[in-house]
Amino acid sequence: RFPSNRWLGMFYPAVIFTFWHLVPWVVFPLFLHVTALAVIAAVFPIALVYHWVAWSTGSIRWTVLAHVLTNMSGLGAMVIFGPGW
Repeated sequence: RFPSNRWLGMFYPAVIFTFWHLVPWVVFPLFLHVTALAVIAAVFPIALVYHWVAWSTGSIRWTVLAHVLTNMSGLGAMVIFGPGW
């Protein structure tokens, strides 16, 4: 979307990626053990790293793989919902 401005191309998708990860607070508001601000602080830098990797390699292959492996590990759910989820 922003071929002439790399920073806009990095910032807007990172913001959208970050806010999309706040969906659990809408779906499961009573079960969350961390604040939305903590998730924003953790996810936004990850989104920036994902962008850098995609931009550097010219492909989203590695960022998709990293995201899938993170999701499969259950790490995100454990952090958000707490042990025993």
